[in-house]
Amino acid sequence: MLAIPKMCNKFRSFALLTAIALIAASLLWATPPTPQLDITHENIAPGNTTSLSLPSTIGWVYYHPANCTMFTSKGIVYLTVYTVEGPSLSTSSAKFQSLLGPACQTGNFLGFYIDDTKGDWDELYTYTYK
Repeated sequence: MLAIPKMCNKFRSFALLTAIALIAASLLWATPPTPQLDITHENIAPGNTTSLSLPSTIGWVYYHPANCTMFTSKGIVYLTVYTVEGPSLSTSSAKFQSLLGPACQTGNFLGFYIDDTKGDWDELYTYTYK
């Protein structure tokens, strides 16, 4: 009969220590900072845009993605790629979003074809390396 209370005390002690350890571990994990968006949602137009300084050169530009974000504006879903080199690139095209998503996760090198002096792009090349 005495063995059961001792076992209950050991279980309570174990449960208490486990709970304290879990609480301490959860406090140590910080949430990542929210990225500062440099594209205002009210001014963005459907399509593929950049934050390149004007006038942009028409042709291929190459970037390393740092991180990405998705947002909805006026019912349109956008994916924005923030690059290590500075500019950000956005698209509302599902086909480009499906290509950019994996590259955002891996950080693989990207090529964009700028097709006008406003910084709009219409071609995307994803590389298998960083």
